[in-house]
Amino acid sequence: MLLNNLLKDCNVQIPIHNTCFSFWQKNMFSIKDALEALEGRWKLLILFSLSSGLKRFKQISKKVNGITDKILSKELKTLEVNKLVNRDVYDTFPPTVEYLNYGTRKIP
Repeated sequence: MLLNNLLKDCNVQIPIHNTCFSFWQKNMFSIKDALEALEGRWKLLILFSLSSGLKRFKQISKKVNGITDKILSKELKTLEVNKLVNRDVYDTFPPTVEYLNYGTRKIP
C-alpha cells in the first residue's frame, strides 16, 4: 500500500497482492528468529570454530581469540538451547564435555 502511494508520484503502478505480503510477513518471522539466535559478537565465531569437527571447551577457547571462559560458557549454553550445538558430557573425573555443530555426525 505504502509502496503504491510512493510510486503514484512517479506515475508507476505495481500491484501488490495481499497473498504476497502475507507470505513475506510469515517469512520475516523466521528470519528474525534466526538473527536472534545468532546475534552477538561471539556466536558465529564459535560455530565457525566447531565447523572443523568435535572440540572441547578449551579448544574452542583457544580458537576464538579474546573470549573469556565465562562468556564462552554462556554462549555455548545459548547455542545449545537454540539447537545449534550438540553438547556431549561423559561420565569421567573430571567430567569430559565435547561440543559439535548440531546435525554433524560424530565419527568414533
